[in-house]
Amino acid sequence: MLKRIGLLILMLKLIHLQILTLKRIGLLILMLKCFGLLIQTLKLIHLHLQMLKLIDLSLLMLKCFGLLILTLKLIHLQILMLKLIHLSLLMLKLIHLHLQMLKLIDLSLLMRLLIGLHLQMLKLIDLSLLMLKLIRLSLLMRLLIG
Repeated sequence: MLKRIGLLILMLKLIHLQILTLKRIGLLILMLKCFGLLIQTLKLIHLHLQMLKLIDLSLLMLKCFGLLILTLKLIHLQILMLKLIHLSLLMLKLIHLHLQMLKLIDLSLLMRLLIGLHLQMLKLIDLSLLMLKLIRLSLLMRLLIG
């Protein structure tokens, strides 16, 4: 009977050990499940980091687009400046033409003065011719009288 009780105790110990082993196996399974969850969490973190990198890239692209717009505005301003330079050159040409016109007006005034002087010279010549005729007449009168 003592042997049976001893065997019973041994069997109970074996059952107890099996239960402990099953609990350990259950704990191992739980640990494996936790490890699987940890791996999935790490994958989610990795995906989140990639998403953040994409957001950074899109922000950089927006900044580049803004710089492109600023560059286009600068090019537009340079074109406007070139148009202003062109307009100032046209104004200089107009001023040059105006100065040439003023020179022509001066020349025409000089021509009028010369024509006036020429007319006065012609009047003097007419007067001198009249004087010569008068002298001739006076000489003829002296010849006739004298």
